[in-house]
Amino acid sequence: MMLLVRILPVLSLLLLAAPAFGQFPATRLYTLFPSGGQVGQSVEVAVTGGDDLEEISALLFSHPGITAAPKLNDQRQPVDKTFIVTIAADVEPGLYEVFAKGLWGVSNPRRFAISSRPQVNEAEPNNAFDKPQPLTLNQVVNGRMDGGTDVDWYAFTAQAGQRIVFDCAAAQVDSRMTPVLEVYDASGTRRLAQSRSPGGSDAPLIFDVPVDGPYLLRVFDVTYRNGNEYFYRLDAHTGPHLVFAWPPVGPAGQTLKVALFGYNLPGSARTDVPGVLPQPERVEVDIPFPGDPTAFQVTPWGDPVTANSDTFRYSWVAPNGVSNAIPMAVSRSPVVLEQEPNDQAPGQAVSVPCEIAGQFARKGDADVFQFEGKAGEVLYLEVTGERLGSPVDPYFVVDRVVVGADGKETLQRVGAADDDANVGIANVFDTQSDDAFLKLDVPENAKYRVTVRDRSGQSRASGSLVYTLAIRAEQPDFRLVVVPAATPATAVWPVSLRNGDTLGLNVLAFRRDGYNGPIEVGVADLPPGVTASPTVIGEGKATSLLVLTAAENAGDVWQKIRVFGKARIESPAAARNVSRIKTQIVEAEKPIAGLQKPVADATAKRDEAKKTFTQAEEEAKAKPDDAALAQKRDAAKGPLDQAEAALTQAQANLDAANKKVADLRTEQAQAEQALVASAGTVERLARSGIVQFTAAPNKAANARLARGLFVSVIPEAAPIQITRDTQPITVYQGSQVLVPFHLLRRTGFDEKVTAAVQNLPPNTNIEAPQIAFEKGAAEQLARFYVKDNAPAGQQVVWFTSSTPVSYRRNPARADRLKAAFDAATAAAKMAQDAATAATQAKTAAVTAATQAAEALKKAQAEKAALDAGRPAAVQKVEQVKAGLANIEKTLATQVQAVGTAETAAAEAKKQSEAAPDNADLKTALQTADAAVQTAKEAVAKTEAEKQTAANAVAEAEAALKALDEKIQQAEAAAAKAATDNTTATQAKTQAEQAEQAALGQAKQAEEARKGAEKVSGDQEKASAAKNVNFVTVTEPILIEVKPAPVKLTLNVPNGGALKRGEKVEIKATVARQNGFTGPVKLTVPLPPGVAGVSAAEVEVPAGQNEATLTVVAAGDATEGQNPNVIVRAVMEFQGAGASVDAPLTLKVVP
Repeated sequence: MMLLVRILPVLSLLLLAAPAFGQFPATRLYTLFPSGGQVGQSVEVAVTGGDDLEEISALLFSHPGITAAPKLNDQRQPVDKTFIVTIAADVEPGLYEVFAKGLWGVSNPRRFAISSRPQVNEAEPNNAFDKPQPLTLNQVVNGRMDGGTDVDWYAFTAQAGQRIVFDCAAAQVDSRMTPVLEVYDASGTRRLAQSRSPGGSDAPLIFDVPVDGPYLLRVFDVTYRNGNEYFYRLDAHTGPHLVFAWPPVGPAGQTLKVALFGYNLPGSARTDVPGVLPQPERVEVDIPFPGDPTAFQVTPWGDPVTANSDTFRYSWVAPNGVSNAIPMAVSRSPVVLEQEPNDQAPGQAVSVPCEIAGQFARKGDADVFQFEGKAGEVLYLEVTGERLGSPVDPYFVVDRVVVGADGKETLQRVGAADDDANVGIANVFDTQSDDAFLKLDVPENAKYRVTVRDRSGQSRASGSLVYTLAIRAEQPDFRLVVVPAATPATAVWPVSLRNGDTLGLNVLAFRRDGYNGPIEVGVADLPPGVTASPTVIGEGKATSLLVLTAAENAGDVWQKIRVFGKARIESPAAARNVSRIKTQIVEAEKPIAGLQKPVADATAKRDEAKKTFTQAEEEAKAKPDDAALAQKRDAAKGPLDQAEAALTQAQANLDAANKKVADLRTEQAQAEQALVASAGTVERLARSGIVQFTAAPNKAANARLARGLFVSVIPEAAPIQITRDTQPITVYQGSQVLVPFHLLRRTGFDEKVTAAVQNLPPNTNIEAPQIAFEKGAAEQLARFYVKDNAPAGQQVVWFTSSTPVSYRRNPARADRLKAAFDAATAAAKMAQDAATAATQAKTAAVTAATQAAEALKKAQAEKAALDAGRPAAVQKVEQVKAGLANIEKTLATQVQAVGTAETAAAEAKKQSEAAPDNADLKTALQTADAAVQTAKEAVAKTEAEKQTAANAVAEAEAALKALDEKIQQAEAAAAKAATDNTTATQAKTQAEQAEQAALGQAKQAEEARKGAEKVSGDQEKASAAKNVNFVTVTEPILIEVKPAPVKLTLNVPNGGALKRGEKVEIKATVARQNGFTGPVKLTVPLPPGVAGVSAAEVEVPAGQNEATLTVVAAGDATEGQNPNVIVRAVMEFQGAGASVDAPLTLKVVP
């Protein structure tokens, strides 16, 4: 206690919100495809439906031998929501569970089937009989209803005499589909067999092949629904398939020979079983039943109605494969088989305890069983059918056999039972069953007959309509189921928490054989950073809340946890004995108040008579001689004797009554000791349940059992948290408790927060108004007032708050996409700039290429012109050379002529000299000299002409050479121009190609920018801050209410108005009860926020019922009215301190 007020200190635990449905995101998995795989193989699996499926990074499985890795594309990047799942060779065929891990934690589970047979996926189009998909026997096909009124046709070939099992799993793998299967002949016009489940579950089709040949199989939903949630696994095989077992129950820890009925059972023989078609086969096997009947296994369908049954899954491992699993019950009592005929009295005699295996194989069948009952026995009779997977709807009556004096028997009805009305969690996890249950208080020693019938027994019969009837002595016990608490309750929701978050789990108790005591609930195997506050399912209660809490620094974890319940279960007989004595005490105490008044009246009369007698006696003593006074004294003695006798008798009556109560209390103490000694601790592991498909609020959701409870932590901070003390509250009726709460605000949230109490129905008579944290406030008191008429026992309550909080969804992704958009924008600009530069370069290249082409053309023209003039130049050279040659020829002739003339002249001279005087010789000499001169002049003239001709040749050759040089230069210029043109053309081509590439890259970059802009914009909108309701749940508060020793009432004058500096007198009345007779002290403890008011402690002595409290207000007393002011009565009760409170209406005014 703090000061004088019952205030519980706050512990530093972090208790934050459970996510609100449709608001704060959490990964929810609805569908994946395909929904299974083959042992020892890998399969590609895609997540095809759910909510908040952002950044799915992994698939997790309930079996360590099933693993998954993201599928990678050609760029070695993960394909969105697609995985390669690998099943190890040692994984047994059966149903497992898969979870998707994403940004918002790990999802709820979905079923994942493992088969030993190979599998393929359905391939559209196969929705017409003339376009069937080939089907190989002993193969699994994964299919779904894709759209419209989709039907799937398959073609298969079979041999006469084959028994083909078409097992179409839908509900078993969390599909919404209700499959209908039909076998047709090859034409698709004649239907040969059909399987349709009237209950919406999976109904296999058994096809006895009449002749060799091709056949068609048609698969569709019963109402032609379609979509990703309407999928199936079609297992077409010739392996073993079980329909039912007889008996369907066996003794715990023993091996029992059981007959299996089904198809393709090696070593079996066909047998006629009413109502089972086609004709089944029968084989006997030895089945070892578990030693622990509470070792529960989830059935293939996992219906909530089976949650409180003790069953296990049995599959027959045969030479031709492993059969489907069927549920088998485990009994703690001897197993008895029904023996027909037992329709009529006296029926089949059985010994109690026992568990009877029965079946309704004939229309109108009634099974009668008779047993000996002993007076005072408490027996429990329980029929189990639906919980065993049997379609039976049993009910029964119990009659006592009355034998008349004439020996004739008549029946007296002592009990009847029909459907079990245990609703579980309404609309969420409905456990109402067609099975029947009855508690029988055996009234007397006699024979009792139990008659069991099927509610539809007049219109149906089948050997598969099996049931068990347990007749047992009371064995108090319980079973638990834990189901995630969602908002709304009918939503699919994972067991995932944010950092600093809390999540509620509904814990449902199935009480057995009259056990009504408290059940302590705890958790084991929690992952690091996650804690759980223990809770209690209170006495007589069916549910409670278990709260998980994640620390602010909890890591990214996913782990299977175990929820368990513990109870101290006492002997029912010892408990009834204590209850009987308590009732006797109550009855014995009733006269005491009436006997106390006669004692008080007799005491008053005795005191008055004694006073009269004493006065008379004193007067007589004063005057001993006065006869009148002596006579007066003697006359007073008679009434005194009578009064004393009356007082003695009244006191004796009261003492006798008190002694009777005291003796009973002594007997009660002994009985309670025996009760404690009879108690033993029972611990039960909770089974796990989930909502399978979300339903609208106030509508019943589909639910099922799961193979375990897995918890994960989301790496995101919860915005607010409310913490409080985790101590249990123990108070007496008529008490007030103030519980401090603390609000921790995160992410800048500073608004008002209100929280309301939950699980506190009006009949508890406990007041707990809502608490409010005003803006900026961090602490508040919650006032609990347990009224004086509150029933004794335990109450478990908690507070929830739905608070609008500004929330950004995945801002990190928005930031990443914004950065990607910015990068894409920069890249687009860079690409556009490059494209512009490329266009400019192309334009320049085109210009250069044009100029080069023109230069080439000009060079080629110039060379051509020069080439055209060269022949004339050559011809001229040849002509002048020819002229020169002629001149040289002439000159040679002339030179020869000169030589001839000179020879002639020399001869003439010689002759003339020889004959100097010969005139003729002289004349001849002169003529010869003249001839020489003429020849020489001709030579000189010709040499001049030769020189002229030589000059002409030189000039012509020079001109030709100059022309050739020009031609060579022109040729070089043309070659260069050609090269330049080629280079320019290539540059132009490259520039054009570069431009196209740059334009393409710019276009791609712009498209990427637009795409990034849209994705970023969409995410920015999605991540925009929005006010969403964040639902916060506190840890449960255990309130134990004890019977109060007194009732305290107040009489406050003036409506409680009290001026400062004045006082008020308050009359307090104490009514003692529950055996309390001691003194009581009255105080006025002040709650926080009130000062300057005081009251001196007042004691109400034993035997007195009233006292007056004087309450004084100082001059500086706190003004106003505080609802938490009380008057407290303190006392010692049953060896311990006790207190009771009464609200004090007190208003301090100036």
